[in-house]
Amino acid sequence: MTLYTQSITINIAPDKLYDFLSRPENLPKWAIFCHDISLQGNDWIATTDFGDAKIRFNTDANLGVIDFYISKTPGIEMPSYSRILPNENGSEYLFMHFRPSDIPADVYEKKVVGQIEQELSDIKQLMEVDK
Repeated sequence: MTLYTQSITINIAPDKLYDFLSRPENLPKWAIFCHDISLQGNDWIATTDFGDAKIRFNTDANLGVIDFYISKTPGIEMPSYSRILPNENGSEYLFMHFRPSDIPADVYEKKVVGQIEQELSDIKQLMEVDK
C-alpha cells in the first residue's frame, strides 16, 4: 500500500483543535463521507453513502493523536492516522492514509485525496471562524 500524507496549518491552539477533532459526534461536521454518527452500545456507527460503517477512534491528547479505524465489514478495518502539532500560535494537522493496492492511483488521488483536501480546508474554516 502507498502512504499519503496531507496537512494544513490552522490558526487555533492545538488543544482546541484536538478537542473538536477527537469528538466522534463532530465527524459529520467535517468528514464528507459521514452524514451522521451515533453511539450504538460501545460502537460508533457512521451513516455513509455506502451504508453504515463502524468507526473506532484511538486518541491521545498529550501526543495530539487522533486515529480512525473504519470498518464496513466485520473484522476488516481501514486505518487513517492523524496528528496535531503545535505550530507557533496555531496548529499543523497531519492526516495520513494508505491507498489499497486494488485501487488505481489515479482513481484514489482524484476521489480520496481530493476529498481529504476538501475536508482539511473545511476543518480550517470551521476552527478559524469559531476561534
